[in-house]
Amino acid sequence: MALQKVKGNLERMFDKNLTDLVRGIRNNKEGESKYIAQCLEEIKQELRQYNLSVKANAVAKLNYLQMLGYDISWAGFNVIEVMSSTKFTEKRIGYLAASQGFTKTQRS
Repeated sequence: MALQKVKGNLERMFDKNLTDLVRGIRNNKEGESKYIAQCLEEIKQELRQYNLSVKANAVAKLNYLQMLGYDISWAGFNVIEVMSSTKFTEKRIGYLAASQGFTKTQRS
């Protein structure tokens, strides 16, 4: 468990945050869809982590991509996990993603 925590902290240093995602999208206008597909794969890897702050960062990026028109309905359970965090900043990200991503017709 301790080894996973240290490994998670080291991997977190190299993760992209929301600002990096926005900059990358702006810099890759001609290959935007390819860049976003690559970012979605990285986000899926981040959502598999045990660390809730890493998941909250991934959900924040998904929330931005949802505002651009991409479907994030597949990440509903991860949004709920972030909503259950004890830290207010992470919980806020989860509730924002839930309010934007969950619809009345969606079944979990």
